[in-house]
Amino acid sequence: MAKILDIVDQRTGIVSKVYDLPQIPLRINTKLAVANKVIDEKGNLIIHSNSGLGYSLTSKKDSEIKAVGEALERYCALYFDNRKIKTGSYNTLKQYNRLDPLKVTGYQDWQYAEKGFKYQKINHDTVFSWIEGEDVFSENKIWIPTCLVHMHGDHQNIIRDMISTGLAAGSSKQQAFEGGVLESIERDAIMIMWLNELSMPIIDLNSINDNILQDAFKECDKKNIKVFIIDITTDLLTPTYFVVLVCETGFPVIATAAKTHYDYRKALRGAVEEAFIVFNHLYSAKKNGNAKYNDFTDYNNVGIEEHSLYYAFGDNRKALDFLFQGEMISLEKSIENKLDNFDSVLNLLKELDLDVLCVDLTTEDVEHLGLKVFRTIIPELAFLEYSYPMLKCERLVRVPKKLGYKTTGKFNSNPHPFP
Repeated sequence: MAKILDIVDQRTGIVSKVYDLPQIPLRINTKLAVANKVIDEKGNLIIHSNSGLGYSLTSKKDSEIKAVGEALERYCALYFDNRKIKTGSYNTLKQYNRLDPLKVTGYQDWQYAEKGFKYQKINHDTVFSWIEGEDVFSENKIWIPTCLVHMHGDHQNIIRDMISTGLAAGSSKQQAFEGGVLESIERDAIMIMWLNELSMPIIDLNSINDNILQDAFKECDKKNIKVFIIDITTDLLTPTYFVVLVCETGFPVIATAAKTHYDYRKALRGAVEEAFIVFNHLYSAKKNGNAKYNDFTDYNNVGIEEHSLYYAFGDNRKALDFLFQGEMISLEKSIENKLDNFDSVLNLLKELDLDVLCVDLTTEDVEHLGLKVFRTIIPELAFLEYSYPMLKCERLVRVPKKLGYKTTGKFNSNPHPFP
């Protein structure tokens, strides 16, 4: 992935500049990559400008590569090529293999009936824009609503919030595809845990044999920041960790992050690194006078960052109490019976009858650099949103029971804390 840095050029590059961000109050290499907007010869805006964030506890170069990679993901996802699009409903496009939009995790009828709800209830006659992708298990082509794939464009109708879950860049299709699958599993685990208020196992930090992480824990301790690493792995058996940083004496009071990877070491470190970044971002937001949040009485006017700000001041901390009530376990116990390779991850998804779809979003200029950008969609997984919670999802009910947890039968009404 080092060649990804070749695209950085202030005048002609897809990415114009990469900036260093302050490592305050927690030390972590942090970069922000800014991608140029693209305008055609008639002055029409083709791709909006965007940015990507990269970070690493150990390497400035890795943080830069990650920042540019994230900017590339968004660059490609913002390009909406009308030449590749079909328009119609599920019923009118019967001659094509297409994703049933009703299989996608969605909203319950009572949510659609709420006054001011911003999305229209969909059915097989709802008109969408569609783009061709691949059904990974059948190896067949499949048409997918563009609102599940692109982050901009004329989608006709929208199924859910258009965020970056499942979007990934890499030096090969396999690398990008892996990233998308793992991120989708991560978000599914977060929402199953959060909406059911599951008190899941907490890892004993002393059992983690990683010098880099132990140094990070010591830094937090010196700054009166408590670190909680919660094992939120689901029936998909891919190591998934949810990190909560708690600072009783400063701001932010709460910062959260998560990571999934079949290599548990990467999952652990990735979750801690992201938590550091979120903590620093919230600290900076307050310092610059931008730490304001919506009270979530109107879900139509909230952004993803407001979720973390909602808990950063500590006012709503009680909603997180259940997170800290799980059993303390060692890392060794945490990784028992977990998957440790990507083939096993895919095989289990197939065994559980979960569809795995992907779309190649690589633009010509990115392809020329030998890079790939893919969007992966696993329609039945729980979905992490920034506005209304998506409660029409069988896994939200089935998985906690499968894992042996007792639930109240009611979903958590508090907004999730994920940034």
